[in-house]
Amino acid sequence: MRDNRDDLLYTSSHGFKKGGIKILYLSLLLLFLVIFVSPAWGEDDVDLVCQKGVSGFRGATFPRGDILLKEGDTLEVYCRLDMAKAKPYNASFIQFRFTKTNISEGLMKTTVINETTALLRVERMNVSSPHLSCEIVPPGSRRIQVCQNEIDVGYPPLPVENFSCIAQDWRSLNCTWKKPYNPIPTSYSLQILQKGKSFNSIVSCPNATATPTSCVWGPRTEPFYRQNQNPLHFRINGTNVLNPKGSTWNFSIEHWSIVVPEAPSDLKIVHSLPDVATVWWAFKSFKDFVPGLVHQVTVCIQNASVACNVTKLNSYKGSGHLEHNISLDYAYVNYTIEIKMRSQRARDEASFWSKPGMIVVASSAKSPTAPPKVDVGSYESVPMNDKKRDILVYWEDVDPLFRNGPGFHYIHSVQEDEEKKEDIQPKETNRSYAKFSGLWLNKSYRFQIVSANDEGNSSASSVVFVPRIPKGFCKTVMDYASPKSPTAVSQLDFNNGSFIISWNPVNPVAVPIVSYTVFRCISTKPRPQQCQGLMKWDVVSADKQSKFYNNLPHNNMIYQFAVAANAENMSSGMAWASCTLIHGRVPDKLKKVEKILEAEKEIHIKWSLDCSYKPGVIEGYKISYCRVEDERNKTGRCIDNEKQEAVAGSEITTYHLKKLYPCATYMISVSIISANGESQKSEPIYATTKPSAPSYPPIVSEVTVTNTSATISIKPQFPLNGIIKEYRVKYKSLETGEATEKFYPVAHPSRSSGSSENSVRTDSCFDDGAVMKLTEVEVKNLLSNSNYSFTVAACTSKCSEDSTLAHFKTDVGYTDMTTFPDMHIDGDDIAVVWSVPSNIRGPITKFEILLKQNGKDDDIVSVPYDGNANASTYYHKMKFSCETSTNLTAQVRAVTVLESRGETLYGRWSSAGNFNCGGGASWIVWVGVVIGVIVLIGLIGITSTKLHQKFKYMKEGVDVTLPPGMAVQSLNGFSHNLPKRRRDSGGDTHSFGKENLNYQLQMTTTHHSDDPKDFTSLNESCLQQEKTGARSGDHGGGKMSFDNKVYSEEMEVHHKPEKSNGISSSDVGLLLHNDTTFDSAHQIASSSQPQHVENEHLLTEKRLSECPTNPLLDDSLTTDDTEEDAFPIPISYSNLPAQDLFDDPGFGGSTSDNGSPVPFSNSPYPTTVSIGGGSSPSPPPPSRILNMGPNPNDRAPPSSNNNGSLSLPTNPVNSPYVKWTQVMPDQFMNGDGSISGGDHTHKAPYCQVGILLDSN
Repeated sequence: MRDNRDDLLYTSSHGFKKGGIKILYLSLLLLFLVIFVSPAWGEDDVDLVCQKGVSGFRGATFPRGDILLKEGDTLEVYCRLDMAKAKPYNASFIQFRFTKTNISEGLMKTTVINETTALLRVERMNVSSPHLSCEIVPPGSRRIQVCQNEIDVGYPPLPVENFSCIAQDWRSLNCTWKKPYNPIPTSYSLQILQKGKSFNSIVSCPNATATPTSCVWGPRTEPFYRQNQNPLHFRINGTNVLNPKGSTWNFSIEHWSIVVPEAPSDLKIVHSLPDVATVWWAFKSFKDFVPGLVHQVTVCIQNASVACNVTKLNSYKGSGHLEHNISLDYAYVNYTIEIKMRSQRARDEASFWSKPGMIVVASSAKSPTAPPKVDVGSYESVPMNDKKRDILVYWEDVDPLFRNGPGFHYIHSVQEDEEKKEDIQPKETNRSYAKFSGLWLNKSYRFQIVSANDEGNSSASSVVFVPRIPKGFCKTVMDYASPKSPTAVSQLDFNNGSFIISWNPVNPVAVPIVSYTVFRCISTKPRPQQCQGLMKWDVVSADKQSKFYNNLPHNNMIYQFAVAANAENMSSGMAWASCTLIHGRVPDKLKKVEKILEAEKEIHIKWSLDCSYKPGVIEGYKISYCRVEDERNKTGRCIDNEKQEAVAGSEITTYHLKKLYPCATYMISVSIISANGESQKSEPIYATTKPSAPSYPPIVSEVTVTNTSATISIKPQFPLNGIIKEYRVKYKSLETGEATEKFYPVAHPSRSSGSSENSVRTDSCFDDGAVMKLTEVEVKNLLSNSNYSFTVAACTSKCSEDSTLAHFKTDVGYTDMTTFPDMHIDGDDIAVVWSVPSNIRGPITKFEILLKQNGKDDDIVSVPYDGNANASTYYHKMKFSCETSTNLTAQVRAVTVLESRGETLYGRWSSAGNFNCGGGASWIVWVGVVIGVIVLIGLIGITSTKLHQKFKYMKEGVDVTLPPGMAVQSLNGFSHNLPKRRRDSGGDTHSFGKENLNYQLQMTTTHHSDDPKDFTSLNESCLQQEKTGARSGDHGGGKMSFDNKVYSEEMEVHHKPEKSNGISSSDVGLLLHNDTTFDSAHQIASSSQPQHVENEHLLTEKRLSECPTNPLLDDSLTTDDTEEDAFPIPISYSNLPAQDLFDDPGFGGSTSDNGSPVPFSNSPYPTTVSIGGGSSPSPPPPSRILNMGPNPNDRAPPSSNNNGSLSLPTNPVNSPYVKWTQVMPDQFMNGDGSISGGDHTHKAPYCQVGILLDSN
């Protein structure tokens, strides 16, 4: 607070430098006041007021109020106490304290003048503005305020700073300045020198516009602004208490250099062409401005990054307007034309330029100048499956300056394998790419892009070629082999607009690499988000593996980078960097962590990196895991301590957590360990181990028994390792030794509605918070009054160990009779005798006997039981009149009376004992039984005799005769003798039934070859085929030749009727094969198109036909003498591809001494063989004729004969056709080769197969 500043100005004797006498007078006056006047101060209460109107102070300071000092002066302040307010303290308790400015205590000197007054003295005060407080400071107590002063230590008036003037619009003059720092308040006033014709005058600043730091002269001020005076002279005067008379400073300013023109007026376009516009503007107020003006014309294109064009023009006195031609270089854009002016004498600074005048002109539209820029590798091929792919074609978006008109867009055309495809259109388009879906992997594509707007299309087009990706076939010249894509593409972000893009080089062996293209795209999100922004790229040499970018714009921008490997005319396409690494920071947290296996005590997890890190960046991983309460309540809170396991090596991506608790939920996360530290943990995943058997058996707390059951109270022991779904109880009767095991399901409150009461998920680990408490199971159907041992196990998905063996005894119950009673006549009484039960289930009190006459209840008799343990039977006589033809029955039961419980337990009635009272017909029953047994034995004997005779006839009474062509010596010199069958005495014919049919094939004429060249062994023929690639049996080099000689041995053929395919291959040998069927051969027979067989040495692949209704397999089809109907046997034909006769080592047949297979001989065979169905070898239905000559060129197309049979050429030597006839039960061959069988000879069905061999 500053009160009466001029009146209270106090200066010490050291502050005056003028006049020694004044110093002497003041010193004497001060001494007088201290000695004589100060004792009287205490009597004047008015003098001890610190500040008027403010109470609470305990005294006053002198001088009062604000104290103003010059730098270097000495400060002296007296502080006097008002003893009425300061008691009990005196001046010795006074202390002075400075705030706002810190003054060292070493410079402060305090002197106690008397009991009420203390003096503060500080020499050489620095420039400052401290606050001084005089205070009473009692020991150990808070300070008491006495009075306070504001002190300013400063300078006399100092020169002003930054004095300047501006003549705005050449209409007014505004001068400003800045006061220098000075704690002593200082005032400044400005004056200007005005030159007149006769004299000069100095005038002050007009009062209306004067401020402490500025002054304005205008056309209406007094004095007014003189526009044409140059230069201008000013004087500034400054005063304060330290220099009341003040100090002055002079300034001179060149007037024309401070004039600021007004904005140009009347801007307009006076002439316009498609590429030129003329702008005109006026500045009439400065037509007479002596130095002239500088005009700056700035032409900018709206919303474009192109630099503005700046032109400067000069005008001179006498000129009031200008015009300028503007070049319109870009079509369909808005040009902003800005014009501003300044004095030619003024500095080229913003403060001396006028406000700008502005006008906008639009250029005309035209078709686009150029197509978008592309690179050889500006595409991405994304496979959809093994046949299709998506192709994304990228380009650099045409700058808006070159779009040249409204409706700008891109037009795409596609060529597929150089053929234009109008139907291939992009599925998705953007300013920098087009996505084409569902294109073929094995076809190449050429994409052409042109720029278009409403005015037309660009004259040129850009082309991106995408090669095919061959798969499964060899590349040719037209495949345009492209290089492989770079791998491990990553971007290192320095977080300041600088990036390093690195990649692994492509192996140039297959396709030479000439360069790499590094693409960058400004996006709103990182990969894998598709980039939607501007695409740019740079090409680097083939020996580079990285590209450095410095100071790219990076404020709120995300960059995506990709790299393509380029061959001479081809590129791999773009491979995007999968992630961004921040320089000096740890990698981002893993985003892909998942569980792959949950076992009882193990959890297997795997993870994958989002980035392709360079070797050495990743050092390993850390797996953190802990148990949580419930997988369904993922709070992230652990119920035990978190565990961590470290994995070394960047290549590890899976881990097995072991030694876990069964049926427990774990929260698992993975962090990356890098050279820069550990990353954040991945988002946690939750995995639950499988249930296991409880760790401990349950506790049996109590057993409650009845006479037939026991209720066992069970409490499980933790850990349960799952939900207890059932209890297993094993119990054993100690009397009978019978052991039983039963499972008792446990009901859970978590069962779903509608489910069975005891249904429990066996793989669940949660029970909605239900803790398994005491559970009771009831074991039923026990023996009364019997001892049992038992154990209990708790079961989840598995059962725990059994509990300790325990025992219980059931309560007493009723006793059942085990035998029926015996009855007999004892004199005039009827006696009932029964056995006492061996297993008494309760104390028997009595027995009851139920008597019935002829099935009607007669009476119940009670017989007391004496409990004699040695008595095994009980006897009771009753008076009873047994009349003739009366059937008397008796039943007995045991009765237990439990008086303590007030119960009577009745056992079940025994089986009835019978007694006939004489005169009955029971002997008739026994006679009937004996006669029935004799008749049954006779019937069995007759039946057995008949069956035996039938069997003998079937085995020995039938002669077997083979059909024509299969008689003795008709099959390559083999004879075959079938076992004869005979008729029984009744002339009935018996079938073979299910027994084996065995007969011999014996060689009757055998030829031996001494020349080993007559045949080709199996190994040699295979070797020839491998060398030449010829098919087995073909003519020419490396083909197997078949010898005309026969190498054979005796063979036994077994027909096993239980086999569905007829005669087995191992039995028939060279002629037959085990899987012969002719199910589809009728298609050949019924086909109307000729089927010519060339170069085939076999007519059939399967060498034995199976009759669909084979009597050997079905006894019901056997014929006899009385049935004349023929068998309806449909014979089918098989499609007959060629097959080497010796290509199957397991085919059977004989071998020569050196192990070679035995070929057929070239004996004469029938030249016409009939193959057909029906009941006889008569001509079959119309079939096919195959003409098979020895030379493929001589073989004529098939022709038919009249009977529709299958015909072969008549040359017996060159037609090696082997026929096999499967013999049926009613067709037999006599020893002389004739056919026997009576009238049924030609009605018996048979099946045939032919094998055609090459004759070479």
